[in-house]
Amino acid sequence: MFSIWLPILPGSSLMDPSVNPLSRPAALVLPVTVLVIGMQAYLSQITRAGMINAMQSAYVRTAILKGLPLWVVVLKHALPNVLLPTLTEIGMNFGYVLGGIVIVETLFSYAGLGQMMVNAVDHRDIPVVEASVLVVAVAYGVGNLLADVASILLSPRLRS
Repeated sequence: MFSIWLPILPGSSLMDPSVNPLSRPAALVLPVTVLVIGMQAYLSQITRAGMINAMQSAYVRTAILKGLPLWVVVLKHALPNVLLPTLTEIGMNFGYVLGGIVIVETLFSYAGLGQMMVNAVDHRDIPVVEASVLVVAVAYGVGNLLADVASILLSPRLRS
């Protein structure tokens, strides 16, 4: 839609691998949007379910009965408790995004880790396949570690 009907963004991100991708930010909009929208629905569902549970809890009911405005109850009492599981899911999806990048890079003709993995599998280049799988596994680990550290920093209950 954005590249054919409304020629606003390029439909292909084909560029020289030696060129910095940030030099053409318009070429990154569609691939990044595809990756983010895929994750957004799941994260919205997790946040919504957590918010429904938080709004039915005793501490939220107490805050409402004390006369606090609803926006204060939601932002100050319920949302901080809901953000911790959502933040954990974001960290866990970090590696998923690197794995899903294979499809996006193939679709948008973008030379990157996903394209390298596809070419390595096509040419039976086992060391490159192992190295790229290791990079995705490390991304899962780093994403989980960062989510755990952020959860500890955000929650006073976890610091003690």
